Amino acid sequence: MRADCAEAFLKVQPYHRELQQIYRYMMPWRQSTIERAPNAGGQSEGASIADHIFDATGISAAANFAGTIQEDWMPANREFFKLEAGPFLPKEDARGEINKALDLVTKRIHAVSARPQLTALECFYDLFGGTCAMNLSKGNNRTVVNAAAAPIVEIAIEDGPWGETWDIYWKRAYKFRDLPALWPQGKFSDAIKRGIDKTPRETLQVTQYTHYDPRSDIWMFDVWTDRDEDLDKAIWTETFNVTPWMIARMFKMPGERMGRGLGHLALPFVKTANRGRELVLKAAVFAILGIWLRRNDSVFNPDTAVFDPGAMWAVSQTGGQFASLSRLPVPSAEFNVSHIIQNEEREQIRRVLLDDELPDENDAVRSATEVAGRLRRYARRRGGTGARLGQEFIMPYAQRMCDILGQFGHVPKGIVIDQIITRCLVTAPAAAAQRADKVESWVNYTQILAMLFGPQIAMLLTKVDAIPEMGRNLGIPEAHLPGKDELDQMRTVLSEAAQQMLMASKNGAGAGGQQPPSQAQQFVNGAAA
Repeated sequence: MRADCAEAFLKVQPYHRELQQIYRYMMPWRQSTIERAPNAGGQSEGASIADHIFDATGISAAANFAGTIQEDWMPANREFFKLEAGPFLPKEDARGEINKALDLVTKRIHAVSARPQLTALECFYDLFGGTCAMNLSKGNNRTVVNAAAAPIVEIAIEDGPWGETWDIYWKRAYKFRDLPALWPQGKFSDAIKRGIDKTPRETLQVTQYTHYDPRSDIWMFDVWTDRDEDLDKAIWTETFNVTPWMIARMFKMPGERMGRGLGHLALPFVKTANRGRELVLKAAVFAILGIWLRRNDSVFNPDTAVFDPGAMWAVSQTGGQFASLSRLPVPSAEFNVSHIIQNEEREQIRRVLLDDELPDENDAVRSATEVAGRLRRYARRRGGTGARLGQEFIMPYAQRMCDILGQFGHVPKGIVIDQIITRCLVTAPAAAAQRADKVESWVNYTQILAMLFGPQIAMLLTKVDAIPEMGRNLGIPEAHLPGKDELDQMRTVLSEAAQQMLMASKNGAGAGGQQPPSQAQQFVNGAAA
């Protein structure tokens, strides 16, 4: 295991070096726990890590990215997935009862998802660099679920033959006192026990190895440290029915393990903008303070001279060619063209990092086509780029949460989310945006009918049942959509309107006057009933 771990981290080093560049200019605060440990030669948390950054466009975009991804895929205090009967359910007549039971499971999962959602926000900062990782473990009766965000620079992964992540190595610095809390029944060596008793606040490197065994269809988990005398001994071994890891890649190139992210795309522009702003600031300093020529006459001492307004210096000469001090002209004003370049670079950065917002929505009325178009743009630029999150993050999250809650008895044991008998349907806003194409085609159909035959005929040629389905595709909560009774009432009103329109067309030639519009006609024409 240790040899495989060393090989995996050796192979991932080129990717980690690329991440260091992204972190340096866009996420300088993101460090591994090993790098942050002062006793291991790393920087302390209070060390200055952003003195080299002069332009905040990349930093702002990285921070906005994490919040946007969470709001898109795991919004707080809202359900972002639901469990339901799959398409291959053997007993179709039992679908209603099964969906009712799975709906209760979904609500209980979301009820204990507050802490994991906060941890997921930490993970999404790493997704900016292409890959994010979160681990879910069983807690106690108070916490139920424990979640940990693993900095991607602490992670090495290997994929199975079909592109799924089968091996996860996690190296992390823990305090000795943390080990009994993490693994109360762990088999600690004498060296570890001495550290727990005598130096509990000292850190050591712990490796956690999770891998899938295809022969037994279970997940194996082993833990060891760098202080063990017996290198083949694991302090903890465990098995899982489902993976405890959520490993998501934003873009994944064929043949690569780790993902690529928006940080990779924007890095050249961010470095250019940062360097350009640095030069602008230096030019401003030269323009304000200038560069001074001093004659070495043993009278004026620049080390003791005070550069403050109103200060008076003692010199041997105050003017002429024998002046002890004179200012060197610096043509800093010629550098003003850099502002134009800076604005262009910042616009490029925002465009690449998807940090440009939608146009302002102050208009009172917006057409259905425009709304659908906005959703399509949203799906292409955000939902499309993060589509792997549904498969690699949210679905494993639902599986692991079912497994943990089942161990506590809060949900039935043995729920298998296989997308065949039981499926996980992602209902997050981004997933709804990806279904906007269905909405747009429906809107186009009704608008064409309205233009050709009028709004009344368009209502008659459109199924009423399509209205709630369109709402579901837009992500509207089920409680806000019309139910069966409301749909039946709407059908009745439309049917009455059709009959009255038919009678009016037959009797229109002989009618001498106009009858007042009925309630059904008012409904069809858009008036309040």
